[in-house]
Amino acid sequence: CALVEGRDLALRGGEVFVKTLRGLQPIDRLLRRLDGAAIDPLELDPASPYGLAGLLDAARGGAVEITNQPGSAAAEAPALAAFLPALCHHLLGEAPLLSGLTTLWLGDERARALVAQAPARWLIRPAMDGRAHAIAPAALDASGRAALLARIAAEPWAYAASAALPASLAPCVGLGGLEPRPVVLRLFLMFDGNAWRMLPGGLARVIEADDMLAGALPQHGLSKDVWVLHEEDADIIGPQAPSIPPLRIRRASGDLPSRVAEDLFWLGRYGERLEAAARLVRACLERLDRAASLPREAAELQSLARCLSLAGMIGDEANPAAASSIALRAALFASVRGGGAIAELLDRVARLTEASRDRLTGDMYAIVTQAVRQVQADALLARRGTDRPGIDALGHAMDGIVRLAASVAGVAAENMVRGGGWLFLDLGRRIERAQAVSAMLAVALDQPASRIEAALRLVLELCDSVITYRARYLSVLQPAPVLDLVLADAGNPRGLAFQLVAIGGLLREITEGREPALAQAAASLVGRAEAVVQRVLEAPDQAAEAARLPGELAAIEAAIGALSDALTRRYFALLPAPQTLGMGGEETVLLGVA
Repeated sequence: CALVEGRDLALRGGEVFVKTLRGLQPIDRLLRRLDGAAIDPLELDPASPYGLAGLLDAARGGAVEITNQPGSAAAEAPALAAFLPALCHHLLGEAPLLSGLTTLWLGDERARALVAQAPARWLIRPAMDGRAHAIAPAALDASGRAALLARIAAEPWAYAASAALPASLAPCVGLGGLEPRPVVLRLFLMFDGNAWRMLPGGLARVIEADDMLAGALPQHGLSKDVWVLHEEDADIIGPQAPSIPPLRIRRASGDLPSRVAEDLFWLGRYGERLEAAARLVRACLERLDRAASLPREAAELQSLARCLSLAGMIGDEANPAAASSIALRAALFASVRGGGAIAELLDRVARLTEASRDRLTGDMYAIVTQAVRQVQADALLARRGTDRPGIDALGHAMDGIVRLAASVAGVAAENMVRGGGWLFLDLGRRIERAQAVSAMLAVALDQPASRIEAALRLVLELCDSVITYRARYLSVLQPAPVLDLVLADAGNPRGLAFQLVAIGGLLREITEGREPALAQAAASLVGRAEAVVQRVLEAPDQAAEAARLPGELAAIEAAIGALSDALTRRYFALLPAPQTLGMGGEETVLLGVA
C-alpha cells in the first residue's frame, strides 16, 4: 500500500499509474480518503488541486477500482438514520444490534409535530449533509426559533432532527486549574476475518461548551488516546509476534515517487534562489548605505539592480539607471513584505519543507523551520519602514537567509542518506546555482571595456570568492584569472564548473548509467565554460574580450535551463519524448502531453 496524492498519479490511455523515478507503475485499486468532489477536477470540482483529471472515466471503464466510491458519503446523510431501524427489519428481518441516536426526518408530518412541541430537545440538521453543523433551537431566542421553524415548514424535506444529548464531562486543565469540559469518545471496530470486534479504549476529544455533538467534529480541540487496562499493575501481554522470514539486505529505499523527488528538487532550487537574492540585496544595501557613492559604486549598484530585476526580485522601475536610489531602497523593502518576491520564496521553502517532511531528518526539518521563522520575524521588523532600524533589520534578515542556506546544505550533506531524496535536493541546488552564476556574470560583464575591472570585483563578491582570489593573485585584478576562478575552476564550490561537474555526477547516479545523454549535456557545458576562459586568456585585450562574453554566458544559462526541463519531463511529468516531424522542408516539434 502506497500513500499517494493527485500529483503522484498519471492517466495514460485510460489507465491510472503512479509516477516513480523508475517510470509509470500501474494501479488497480485506490482507497479514497479525499472528499468525493475533489478526486476529479475534470468532472467534479474544477478548483480542486488534489485530484486526477479523468479518474472517474477510468473507473467507469474498469481500469481502476475506487474503494469508498465517490457518492458513498450519502450513507452519512442525517435523514437516512431515521429509516435505518425499518430498513433493518425489511432487509434483514431483525432489529439493529446497536441502537443509534434518535433521528427524525422532518418531511414526515408527525416528526415535525414532535419537534414543534419541544424544539429545545432537538438539534436541526440538513437532511443530506452529514458534515454540516447542527442548529440548536435551545440556543436561539424566540424570533430566531420562529424563523427556524418557518424555514422547516417551507421545506420540511430538507431537514432532519436528532436528539440533543448532554455531553459527558471530564476534568481538564484550564486557566484557573481543573475545570469540567465536555468530552466526545470515538470508538473503533476491527474486522478479524470472521467477526467485528470492538477495540478497548478509543480517541477522546475535548470540545468547547457551545459545540454540538452532531455533524462534523469541531476543527479545534484537545485530543487524547484513551487506554483501558484490565489491571493497572498487570503486565500488558499482547499476541505473539508472527514469524517473519529474514529480510534481504537492501541499500536502496525503493521507488521514490516522482512527486517527492520533484518537491525536494524545488526545495533545493528555491532555497538556492533565496540565497542568491539575499546576497544581491545585501550587496545593494551596503552601497545604498554610504553617504556618497563613487562612480564605480554607482555602476556596481546598477549591475546589482539589473541582476535583481532579471531574477524578478524588483521591478524595472527601481533600477538606478532609470530611477533614484530611493526607489531601489523602497523596492528592496517591498520584496520582504506580503506578496514580495523574497517573502514568496520564504513561503515556498516553508511549504516544500512541510511537503517533504517525511523525507527529511528530524534535525534538518527543525533547522529549516526554525531558521525560516527567524528570517520571517526579521523581515517583519524590516517592513516597518526604511529608516535606520528598518535597514538594519533588512540586512539582518538577509544574513539570516544566507545562514539558512548554509545550514540546509550542511545538514543535508551530513544527515541525509545518499539516496534518491538527497540526489534530487542537491541537484536542484546545483542547477539553480549554475543558472544564477551564468546570469549574474552575463549582467555584470555587460559593460564597456573600461569598466570591466569594477565588474570583475563585483563578480568575485557575489561568488564569495574574494579571499580565494587574493590568496592566489594578491591585489592584481585581471579578467582571465577572475573568470577562471568563477567559471572553470571545478574546485570552487561557488563557481560554475563545480556546479556542472556535480550535476553530471548526480545525473549519472540518478539514471544509473542508463541515460548518458543527460550527464553528457552537463559535461559539454563544462567544456564551454573552459573554452570561454581560454578565449579571454589568449585575447590581446582581455577586457574587451570579457565585455563580449554576455551572449555566450546567456546561452550557457539557457542550456542549463533546457537540461532542467529535460529532467522535469523525464522524472517528474514522465511525458513521452518529443517527436520531430518533417513537413515540406520545415521541422515541427510535437510535444508529448500529460
